[in-house]
Amino acid sequence: MEANEIYLNRKRINSLEVPRDPLQIGVGRPLTFRLINYGAPVHLSFSAMDAGQFTEFTHQNIFVRDEMIFDLPIREDAYPGTFSINVVTGYGTVRDTIEVQVIRPKVVKEVAERQRTQYPVYVAPETSTPPVVQIFAILGLFMYLFWWYVRVDLLNFTAFALIFAGILVQWYSHRQG
Repeated sequence: MEANEIYLNRKRINSLEVPRDPLQIGVGRPLTFRLINYGAPVHLSFSAMDAGQFTEFTHQNIFVRDEMIFDLPIREDAYPGTFSINVVTGYGTVRDTIEVQVIRPKVVKEVAERQRTQYPVYVAPETSTPPVVQIFAILGLFMYLFWWYVRVDLLNFTAFALIFAGILVQWYSHRQG
């Protein structure tokens, strides 16, 4: 018998064969059962009343024709421990229990002498502003302030054109760099 296989109707009608050894499962992984029926379709009931700290599962009634997979989810935040799964068939006349041990895999600490993986470091491209952009910005600002004082529309248009030219130069310098 494989570790997580449950045989139904193999020896006689409503017979039930479950794993004898406790099943071990890591936290956050589903406990998978393969249900194999050798006879007529049968109702199989799973219940785990003492498993609240390990899973949300409490009870499931399953109709098994031939073969099927049943997954019992184990919480990712579960602590190590044990619980029982009651398996019932034959309208309650045949019962058995499966012990489950929830384990946390041991984390292997890295040895200090071992070289650590070197990840590439992202270096941002140089973001300095070209001097011509600074000149356009300063000239545009002075033209705008001068326009504010004398109110000649040509100065306002020139200030806008200088600032816009500075923006374009800055944008093109970043696209090519």
